[in-house]
Amino acid sequence: MKTVNILFVALGLLAGASASAAAAGTPAVRVLTAHPVAHAITARLAEGGAIEITRVVPATLPPTRHASFLGGRGAGAFEAAARQADAVVGLRSVWADDVLYPHARRANVRVVEVDAARPVDGALPGVALRSGEADGLYAWLDPTNLGRMADVVARDLGRLSPADAEGIAGRLATFKRAVVELAAGAGRRFAQADNPVVFTLSERLDYFVTGFNLELAGRDVREDEAWTDEAAAQLGERLRAEGIGVVLHHRALTPALDAAVRAAGAVPVLIPAEGNDPLEELRNAVESVAEALNAP
Repeated sequence: MKTVNILFVALGLLAGASASAAAAGTPAVRVLTAHPVAHAITARLAEGGAIEITRVVPATLPPTRHASFLGGRGAGAFEAAARQADAVVGLRSVWADDVLYPHARRANVRVVEVDAARPVDGALPGVALRSGEADGLYAWLDPTNLGRMADVVARDLGRLSPADAEGIAGRLATFKRAVVELAAGAGRRFAQADNPVVFTLSERLDYFVTGFNLELAGRDVREDEAWTDEAAAQLGERLRAEGIGVVLHHRALTPALDAAVRAAGAVPVLIPAEGNDPLEELRNAVESVAEALNAP
């Protein structure tokens, strides 16, 4: 009987402690992000809830410089944030240079990794990578992949902060509905074009082309300095001969290349693919491509 009484007393104390913690408010779940797409999705899903999202790199810093920043001038602040963090959201499965989780774990062995591109536990389907392609850093340009990334992040955020799960689920539904509507609207607009064919000069935009069911006529990826006047003229001849009306790139064309494309009767379309607001960037890209495809 004495043992039972002690157990009841212990349970009573535990219940009282739990009630006191609830009354005082449990500490907010702290989540770190770095890559712009991972940050944008996480921040959108957590908006209005109790989860604290901290972007540990400057918003203007390109992902290619994240590793040097987190291991250099940003190391001190990052380590301090990592010690207090519950989780990090990254893209390590499709981006070999994503050092967010390994660096965070050095400071905090208990930190949880949320991989937005491929769930660590395999509970949900990850992004679909192109055949033979190991680097899926721009897989989010395919709307189906963007929706899957939101699914993965939402599931883990809800498990990390059960009190926010319902709100996260609602924001996820809103986000995915917008993605589906964007894809459907793009399909209708692209189908109206007489010749929905594009040519790309960027290695980043293949997921956009396939994700929105555009017909890819060709791909010529070069650094700007490699686009000599002769190379630009040859591209122009090909565009004219094949009747290609739209040329895609993630950065502005050089003057000679821009002139050659336009002289061939094609329209250059800039799709930055930075990912700071992936849904809005896809909307803008769809609008620009649709206008170019349907230009008189």
